[in-house]
Amino acid sequence: MPKKKLALIGTRGIPAKYGGGETLYENLVRGLAGRYDITVYCCREQPRVEGDSYLGARLKYLNIKGNGWQSVVYDCASVFDAARYADILYVFGPASAIAIRLLRLFGFRKPIVMNCGGLNEWEREKFSKPAKAYLKWGYRALKGKVKYLADNELYASSLKEEFGITDIVVIRYGGDNAVKVQPDTELLSKYPFLNDEYYVSVSRAQIDNNLHMVLEAFAAMPERKLVLVSNFKVSGYGQNLYEQYKDVPNLTLIPGIYDQMELNAVRSNACAYIHSHSRCGTPPSLCEAMNLGLPVFSYDVEVNHEVTADNAIFFSSAEDLAAKVRQSGPEVLSELSSASYGHARKELTWDHIWGQYVSLFESMTAGK
Repeated sequence: MPKKKLALIGTRGIPAKYGGGETLYENLVRGLAGRYDITVYCCREQPRVEGDSYLGARLKYLNIKGNGWQSVVYDCASVFDAARYADILYVFGPASAIAIRLLRLFGFRKPIVMNCGGLNEWEREKFSKPAKAYLKWGYRALKGKVKYLADNELYASSLKEEFGITDIVVIRYGGDNAVKVQPDTELLSKYPFLNDEYYVSVSRAQIDNNLHMVLEAFAAMPERKLVLVSNFKVSGYGQNLYEQYKDVPNLTLIPGIYDQMELNAVRSNACAYIHSHSRCGTPPSLCEAMNLGLPVFSYDVEVNHEVTADNAIFFSSAEDLAAKVRQSGPEVLSELSSASYGHARKELTWDHIWGQYVSLFESMTAGK
């Protein structure tokens, strides 16, 4: 029997570079390419992979930008193209709502799964008022036309309260793709801080990820070292932070590490992880940190409590973060590490997540 065709739509594409959607798609391909014939749509900014294939998936490049208002054009074009051949369409976010509505209007009946992205996506500070309005319209417009997927229970509840959406499946992210790396001479030469005690944080440079808060906290603690890895150059917010803090002696700002082994080395040899996101659902970077056994200092919002099962130290401001870092000695961090790792290995592994996706896709295509 031929494999069912699965199209993954609505991210920049793979290989992933920090984005939650891209990271999800890369790991879905890693686990499901043996079972499904997968195509991943890639935008103009995504560097082209030789052979247009990655981890067993076909990469289809569209000459359209994948962010800003053009993301609507990009997602819609991807949906229309995938509708010609795919058995299952998986879209990230509601940017393609116009295309999906039109397809359904003209009798398209193939299953479509929509991952709803981060918590209350329509409220994120990085979006303009028109973008927020379009996102809210998209969620409402697709009721009854897609299978909604949220990555945590709180977001599922939010969608129900805001839009009356009840047909929601919850599937989280895995994080055991991150593995501990013992630094060799070459790595130590490139990243000399690996010899030291340091804290680490990895996230995209957008305001609701609160990089400014983390940098302010550690700038006030010259005795503590912070390594912050982010795509600083992609936004004015990131560029301004980089210029403001790049010369602070105890701060190491790295504008991107795209080699997975190097990134794992930088993360896994830290003494703790700083998670500052406020609007993500189940952030891949947090799942990976927990699977690495890192004790976590997390921004104090309800969704982060849910993802970590309260196995973290929570902060609400730069001053609060600095105080709690100073108060947390080796014994506290060791206990937190054990609890965090135990929770991750139970709930946040890819074997567990892949099985949930197979069950979802098979239930939607049964008899077809």
